[in-house]
Amino acid sequence: MAQSGKHGDRRKLEGKPEGLGHSPFSGLAGGTKGGSGSAENTPLGTTGGDSVPSGQPSGHPEVLVQRERKGRGGKGVIMVLGLNPPDRETLVQSAKKALGTGARIEGDNLVIQGDQADRVLGWLTGLGYLGRRTN
Repeated sequence: MAQSGKHGDRRKLEGKPEGLGHSPFSGLAGGTKGGSGSAENTPLGTTGGDSVPSGQPSGHPEVLVQRERKGRGGKGVIMVLGLNPPDRETLVQSAKKALGTGARIEGDNLVIQGDQADRVLGWLTGLGYLGRRTN
């Protein structure tokens, strides 16, 4: 009896199907599911060997990370307040690469697109800033 239905006219392939022949994920750190790879346990923008000194580093002021949605059509952004003027331009470029999102300077503040305050705070801590979340 012939097959009927939606896929009744499909041809059967003979022989063993061939795969990729290798795993594209075999070169990743950890190598096992749920492993303790070094990239999972370090803040963004840092490597495993860097250590963040305790206390406030010299030259880096305390920064405030706050979420804002007013006047932006309901889209959330993260404002980083209290940065030194010479640091702002380099931090914009670094934020774009490390966080994978848009960043710009508005007045005296660094504005990062998206609602990702925890990621921004972790990234700034990894760079040596002492920061805290305000809201």
